[in-house]
Amino acid sequence: MLSIRPAKDGAIELTDRDKVLTISGRSMRLADSEFSSPGEYEVEGVEVVYGQSAALIVWEKMQIVVTFSADKPTAFEKSQFAPCSVLVINGETSELDKAKATELFETYDPSVVVFSHHVNVSGVQDALKIEERDVLKLSENTLPTEGREHYRLVG
Repeated sequence: MLSIRPAKDGAIELTDRDKVLTISGRSMRLADSEFSSPGEYEVEGVEVVYGQSAALIVWEKMQIVVTFSADKPTAFEKSQFAPCSVLVINGETSELDKAKATELFETYDPSVVVFSHHVNVSGVQDALKIEERDVLKLSENTLPTEGREHYRLVG
């Protein structure tokens, strides 16, 4: 089981209680490793595929895509990061409208969408049922089999 929550410094933390992956803007940190440029990495059983506008994290049998911006995903990201279990909309995607959200949802086809506490969801709030959470627990067994769940981190 993974937990995702906002960190004190404005970052987001993903943790399984043993390891903590911190996402801050376009930078990710896990143990003594930091990722901020395209490439494939593996640290302590967690795989990170870092792209141009998003990164794929494979952890606890889940594929978690974290966006860095609202830029169109690259062909590589479209082919390798989808479908994903969880889509975390983060970073420079501070203003999200229906068109950008629809493109991200169609590209990555997530079961769960998590909006960072930095993202202004007012442009999509009317179209989506978004539940606010200070901590969200994620597990392969609890992902919805139909439909899509939407959460916004607060705190």
